[in-house]
Amino acid sequence: MKLDQKSLEEAASIGSDQAAKSLFQMTGVDVKVNTSDVKILHFSDVPKVLNLENGKSINVYNRLIGHVTGATFLVLSQKNALILADLLSGRILGSTRVLQDIDRSAVKEILNIISNAYVTSLVKTINIFQAQVSPPEIMITPALNKKIDILLKANHDHKQIVIFKTILSLVDQDIEANLVLIFKKFN
Repeated sequence: MKLDQKSLEEAASIGSDQAAKSLFQMTGVDVKVNTSDVKILHFSDVPKVLNLENGKSINVYNRLIGHVTGATFLVLSQKNALILADLLSGRILGSTRVLQDIDRSAVKEILNIISNAYVTSLVKTINIFQAQVSPPEIMITPALNKKIDILLKANHDHKQIVIFKTILSLVDQDIEANLVLIFKKFN
């Protein structure tokens, strides 16, 4: 299956709407989800786009299984994760300095909702019948870099990588996240 820019933009629009609805259902907070950019990348661009060099990010990894296999990586800066944790828990912005287990769980679920919304919309847009996302894992940056390196080496000629640059707007805060979909194969 060949991906094209028009299909990606349609999937981004549908995915943004679905993510916003799901986040509202989960949190009761009106969240606007916008995709500021969506494009197909070459594998070599992934580490640069995710900006993992500083090691200060929250990284959520899911495997894609079904007719489409691969992985999703959703990266959120540590600063934005702390803001998101404060907003979701009703705490004063800036009061959280370290993510506790409950905060990590909430952030992981929020990022999982976003990932699922975009994957589902893309699957429907390009008419793939089965694609599922595994339960999410939070990974530290070195582990995520290792996972990306393994995928890069296994798929060095493959160009089916999609990035959705996403902005969550809630309670006068804009929270940026990058979702990268790496497709190993279409069955």
